[in-house]
Amino acid sequence: MTTERQRTAPGLLAALHQARSQFGTALDAQALAELSTAFSLPPGEIAATASFYHFFQTPPARYQIHFVDHVIDHHAGVEALCARLCAAFAIEPGERTTDERLFVGWTACAGLSDQAPAALINGRPMPRLDAARIDAIIEKIQAQIPMDQWPTEWFAVTNAIHRYGPLLTWLDATPAEAVFEHPTAHDPDAILQAVTDAGLRGRGGAGFPTATKWRFCRGNTDPERFLICNADEGEPGTFKDRVLLTRYPAHLFAGMILAARAIGADKAILYLRYEYQYLLPQLEAARQRIASAQATVPQAERVTLEIALGAGAYVCGEESALIESLEGKPGRPRVRPPYPVTHGYLGHPTVVNNVETLVAVAAIVGNGAAWWRALGTPDSSGPKLFCVSGDVAQPGLYEFPYGVALGDVVTAARPLGTPYAVQVSGPSGTLLPATPEQLARPLAFEALPCNGTVMVFDVRRDPVAIVHHFARFFAHESCGFCTPCRVGTQLIAKTFAKIAAGYATCFDLERLAPALEAMRLASNCGFGLSAGNPVRDLIAHFRHRLEAHLQPHDFIPAFSLDAELAATRRITGRDDAHAHLAQFEQPEVTR
Repeated sequence: MTTERQRTAPGLLAALHQARSQFGTALDAQALAELSTAFSLPPGEIAATASFYHFFQTPPARYQIHFVDHVIDHHAGVEALCARLCAAFAIEPGERTTDERLFVGWTACAGLSDQAPAALINGRPMPRLDAARIDAIIEKIQAQIPMDQWPTEWFAVTNAIHRYGPLLTWLDATPAEAVFEHPTAHDPDAILQAVTDAGLRGRGGAGFPTATKWRFCRGNTDPERFLICNADEGEPGTFKDRVLLTRYPAHLFAGMILAARAIGADKAILYLRYEYQYLLPQLEAARQRIASAQATVPQAERVTLEIALGAGAYVCGEESALIESLEGKPGRPRVRPPYPVTHGYLGHPTVVNNVETLVAVAAIVGNGAAWWRALGTPDSSGPKLFCVSGDVAQPGLYEFPYGVALGDVVTAARPLGTPYAVQVSGPSGTLLPATPEQLARPLAFEALPCNGTVMVFDVRRDPVAIVHHFARFFAHESCGFCTPCRVGTQLIAKTFAKIAAGYATCFDLERLAPALEAMRLASNCGFGLSAGNPVRDLIAHFRHRLEAHLQPHDFIPAFSLDAELAATRRITGRDDAHAHLAQFEQPEVTR
């Protein structure tokens, strides 16, 4: 009998990327047959893996354009730009031209919220779009000009840092190789102790103590261990890892080597989100540079560095789902326990840390634990990188020490108008009104936790529409493994679609309550636990705005009853009052 462990296929995603490049789609019959032979897996199992990932589902076309379907991009006008391009080729989003020249679709946040509206074309980012740029793209596609002949400035992604602090200043001033000159860098016990003394907590959002996670892995009797860097930065509104990967990749690889040494791993893997594949050449150069820096150390200290590319799945930001993806499977979170620190990649003890955390490890070893500990708060030590976007004049990256007030971060980005709402930590975080009380709250694990994402919305924005967008995102990205999340996210999305259509009543809100509670209590992973947060915050802080969208009736169907009778009226030739149906029962007039 084939076991789950025997079905692992490391390298399958890389092979699927190659098949997509060769055949136009990873789901090509010939590609599936060849991969089936190469990996000793049934074609159906390979197809199941490929179909899980967003970008493997894109139909083949010479030009594949995915507009970014993020609330910040919609506020910046991306919907009109998408419609403009589609109209030029007589297609709708999600369709391909008959000559297979062009496919146009949508994708979730591509890590470009500071440069909205944006799109990906054949996997390459195209930020700061406008009508003139769309018209120029239309001309290029109509003339079938190869993309390597398009203006390079169209693909230029800027990485603006508007506020430097001790961490970014050190990164700019210190070559990554200098970290290895410290005696601490060559002593696993000393590395672990430095991270312990610094009080470093994971920068991905959960804030689990980094040294504690390392100890759980290191204390395992299995000698084969792995260190994985989670660079699958998919939380909408987040782009700090993009900046670090672009400007400081060598420091990241140095941090990966230090972490691997601390846990006793001889291999460290960078899992890079598909939307950042354009960074692969410079990441590979940095990998080789840092790998060569190990030439003078004993073989036992050397760590093999690898890079793996994802294929578009938000849920792969969850560590066990990421591991499943690396093993060549659909990226669905595992049932835990056991946890990755004891049973991770290929069944061996594995530590998964994110980009900012591992860069911090390099800084702590390079400067000492006391330097780091002196920054931030007692429970949230060190500096924090914040990516600010939305209705601000200076979207970009800001470094502040933990404990900074939310309002100070917002003010630093120069709001364009009066802030009305602030989304902290992305859609799965906290939606707050921009009141003096809320803006005064400190950003720290023990106060208002923040993964680094701050989206600012001014008085022009409707929080109900914002939450509707988040609801669609969660419904689309749910992996479908557990019922509370699979059903709950769909119910939330359909309810907010009904609200947007003007057919919702208080009944619909009441119906959501048990679903939200089931998701919070019974979901398999953090995705389902947090997918209901925007709805809860909307009800708690913006209920008056929500109730303004509701109809004053007990119940209204989610579709127009009268519109459903339109075909019947045409067939019968009737259009009298009795051939129409009211959407809801009118109260009788008292005589």
